[in-house]
Amino acid sequence: MNSNLASITEALIGQNMNAHPDCLGIYIGIDEMYVAQTTKKDSGTVLESLVRVPINSVDKTLLKPLDLNETFFSMDSWLESLKKVTSKKKWKTNRVVVSLASSFCLLRHFVIPAAIERKMWKSSIPLQARKYIHFPFEKAEYAYHVYEFETAATKQKRLGVVFAMTT
Repeated sequence: MNSNLASITEALIGQNMNAHPDCLGIYIGIDEMYVAQTTKKDSGTVLESLVRVPINSVDKTLLKPLDLNETFFSMDSWLESLKKVTSKKKWKTNRVVVSLASSFCLLRHFVIPAAIERKMWKSSIPLQARKYIHFPFEKAEYAYHVYEFETAATKQKRLGVVFAMTT
């Protein structure tokens, strides 16, 4: 994972909440999208605006994220709906964070030994993830989050990995 992707990942998964204190959030789901504007006030975040954008539904029998992504993102209707909503309102910021519904990605969790050094994660984690995701990584984008924990019974240190991939 390159440094730009790492910093984006940190901002999106909440490790760096100050990275985007005032921003637009766009959630893209299969049936609808939401555009939300937040600002940071005092010690919290305030929702200033929330707009629901209905879109034409895709075939719900498409279970594989690759098929769903190709079908959904080739349709212009969702993009036109989003353009229409975002152009009607004057937004206070041009920073945007986009979240995709879980239907658009593969999400896996696995455990690796704690002995694997951080500098080795870049190569070892995708290699480990290939055991659980049978899809060419060259055709996709991925990110991961690693956390340390102890096993309950033996108190051994392990690393848990949450791995997300989309096309």
